[in-house]
Amino acid sequence: MSAGYEHVIIQGRPLIGGKPGIRRELSKWVTANPEESIQVSLFIRALQRFYDRPYRDRLSYFQVASINSYPGDLPWDNSADPAHTRKGWMHKFYCTNNLITFPTWHRPYITLFERALGDLMGEVIESLRFFRDADKQAWIDAAAERRLPYWDWALP
Repeated sequence: MSAGYEHVIIQGRPLIGGKPGIRRELSKWVTANPEESIQVSLFIRALQRFYDRPYRDRLSYFQVASINSYPGDLPWDNSADPAHTRKGWMHKFYCTNNLITFPTWHRPYITLFERALGDLMGEVIESLRFFRDADKQAWIDAAAERRLPYWDWALP
């Protein structure tokens, strides 16, 4: 590791007004509530920026997704290879699926993913042209309340 290297610090998203925001079920979030259309649009735009980051960027979608598993086989954030191995698997995963440490590993991973996406939402808002301050404020408010949606696999 080179002198002066700064690791990515994993922090939760900042609370706005003391509220963490609500995690919504994906199918209900994208279809049932027109009042949340700004948040959905903002999420999709930020996700596209996430995908478009150069793959060598530590906070690119490629790199962050590779911490969990595919698509990559790169050490993340100048770290050592994962301590555990998977028999017969060529790729190195940091994810601790099927291990007792999974809950304590997965929470910071999702926090990193959500924070990276949230930071990109700010970039999206700054890149848009608004004709009224109230319109821009609606997008800022939507970004403040955003959380990663979840998928309820038991729904029909």
